[in-house]
Amino acid sequence: EERGAGSVLRGWRALLDPEGLLRVGFQDFCKAMAGLGVQVDTLRLFASDGEPDTFGLEDLAPVQAGLLERFREWVKQLFGGPAGMFTAFDVDGVGYISREGFVEGCKERRFRASENDLQELFNCLDFDNGGSVTMNEVMILELDPNIRDTEMFKLKTRSKFQRQRLLAYAHWEDGHRYASMKHRCAQRPWLAQAFE
Repeated sequence: EERGAGSVLRGWRALLDPEGLLRVGFQDFCKAMAGLGVQVDTLRLFASDGEPDTFGLEDLAPVQAGLLERFREWVKQLFGGPAGMFTAFDVDGVGYISREGFVEGCKERRFRASENDLQELFNCLDFDNGGSVTMNEVMILELDPNIRDTEMFKLKTRSKFQRQRLLAYAHWEDGHRYASMKHRCAQRPWLAQAFE
């Protein structure tokens, strides 16, 4: 909870599972524990569920894992998936959901959970502790792993394309700043290959 700013689910996501798979591999777990300076009998821990290569959230925090699974099923049933939930909760169309908007949206649509549970669910989605969640961050709620992977890939590709366009524009703008290519601040010719 300490590394999750008081939240078990945020700590799980931030330290062990940023992709939201709800499982962590043996090597990743060992690296995370070594980074924390924690000594754990990993062989015994990983062999406890019969799958020695992975360790799931349900093994570490079964109550929180059950809450998250119940929420994921509710999202699928009520909204058809996380994209539908995001659209419904982002009433202003600003591209993110605040903590208050998330809690209010869950209460309005009658998700049965305590205030603390709703806060914990938001913390799971907002694992970087930014105060709001974006479409990328809610995609971990997708139950079908194939759909989740496809949607995550599309969102990352779109983001990468937008970044590349911004860099290309900055390169073009910067190229028109100096009259002479011999000026010490002018662009270097070898940079043009990446943006043209």
